[in-house]
Order: sequence, then C-alpha cells, then structure tokens
Amino acid sequence: RQHTDELADSVLPDERLRAVGRLLSDALFGRTAIDAHTRLWAQSVVDEIIEAHPVERGAQRRARR
Repeated sequence: RQHTDELADSVLPDERLRAVGRLLSDALFGRTAIDAHTRLWAQSVVDEIIEAHPVERGAQRRARR
C-alpha cells in the first residue's frame, strides 16, 4: 500500500490507485478475498491510470528538448 500511495503522490497522480493499493494489501494479508468483479475493476483502474500517464522513454525525452 505504501508503494501505491507513493506512486499516487508522484508519477501516477490518481486517487483510485490508493484504493487499489488498499484492496491488494487487504487481499495479500488475508483480511478479505477479492472476487472476480473486484479484480476486474482493479485491473481496469490500473490500465486506465497507466494509459493516462504514459512513461516517457529516453528517446522521447531527448526529442522534446
């Protein structure tokens, strides 16, 4: 969860990422099971966030300069 909070505070600024982090933390440490619907929601949220914040590769950064 700490990692998703850090990402949400920096390179992937989306509050939904915090919710995904809490969900994964709870599932990994046995507090709750993730059903198929929730798993699909989490995956779609991560996909949307990554699509909205593409990673710039070295060549892309140099081309912008």
